[in-house]
Amino acid sequence: YSLSLSFLAAMEILVALLAVCSLASGQIITPYECHCGVFRSYPQGESLIYHLPGHHIDCDSPDKETQCYDACVQDWDVFAGNGDLNTVLENGYSLGQEICVGALELGHFNIRDEIGYVFSRACFGNWEDTGSHTEQYVCCHNGHYEECTKTVANNMAAVTNKPGINTAN
Repeated sequence: YSLSLSFLAAMEILVALLAVCSLASGQIITPYECHCGVFRSYPQGESLIYHLPGHHIDCDSPDKETQCYDACVQDWDVFAGNGDLNTVLENGYSLGQEICVGALELGHFNIRDEIGYVFSRACFGNWEDTGSHTEQYVCCHNGHYEECTKTVANNMAAVTNKPGINTAN
């Protein structure tokens, strides 16, 4: 009789543990469904040079792209000083230096006189241009930020191969 009682107690504990695990797995959120990044532009397309912080969004939401777009633009405006490469970040690096380190980690050893464009990607979608960009040209040499000899263009549309991009912000 005592053997069956301990067996029943063990089974009750097992059922309770399975219930807790089942509830916990329903609470797991896939991390960072919204991705933000700075890209360089080529005539053939764009290439990621720096990852901005990611964000949690609901991939089942009908406005997930808008949520992600807004989060990336807000990060760029606040975290990155609206794209001013001389903005000093919390880690003590300038935005320009931070982008150059990120570019080096992604295999871009040298970048010369290029504008960085901010893109967002919600869930499993495509990268979308937010219209935000660096205020100055980006120049990196082996992961080190250097001020470019080229100055900020008056007409930002003239420094990109993307016609119609809204760069007035």
